[in-house]
Amino acid sequence: MSERSFNVDQMLSASWDQLLARDLASEVKDFCGDKRYPFPELRRFFAIKGYRDLLVRLKTACKDQTSFDALKSVAREMRQYALDRPALWAATSRTATIDCAEWRAGDKELYDFIKSILAECGVHGQHAESAWYMLRSLVRGFTMHQILGSFSQVHSYDESFERMVEIYVAGVCSVGASARQPCATTPE
Repeated sequence: MSERSFNVDQMLSASWDQLLARDLASEVKDFCGDKRYPFPELRRFFAIKGYRDLLVRLKTACKDQTSFDALKSVAREMRQYALDRPALWAATSRTATIDCAEWRAGDKELYDFIKSILAECGVHGQHAESAWYMLRSLVRGFTMHQILGSFSQVHSYDESFERMVEIYVAGVCSVGASARQPCATTPE
């Protein structure tokens, strides 16, 4: 297996998900010994795998839950997936770099699932799309800071994340309220 090292200049000049993707690509090359796999194909493979894995985990986490409780479960499971599988999470979070029906289908299936939960919260159309992008950004940003240890003086990542989710849900609730959706959530 080849030795990997990143110097500070490399780390500052490349995004974290690019470093993870390169690391995964080198793992695949080391494992199979075949240097012919093009990087875009590996990115496609990891993104599709990530979409499939994440969707299964989200559906499992939301079983028997609806509306705002399901939305909270989605946020928590997305964070857990990002912590458990940071490279696949990074691959799943990226925009498609090559035209691929499977990649587009994975993205659409995940978005449709989230959109159905947001609809239960009274959020539709452009508001649902924006709420989805916000959730992805919140989870990605929070987990990246958690992984890198860049939060200063955090008492509990779990408690901080729960507060963030509550604030996010309150925002979704206010948008849903315009459609007369009650903002009741079950206490946890």
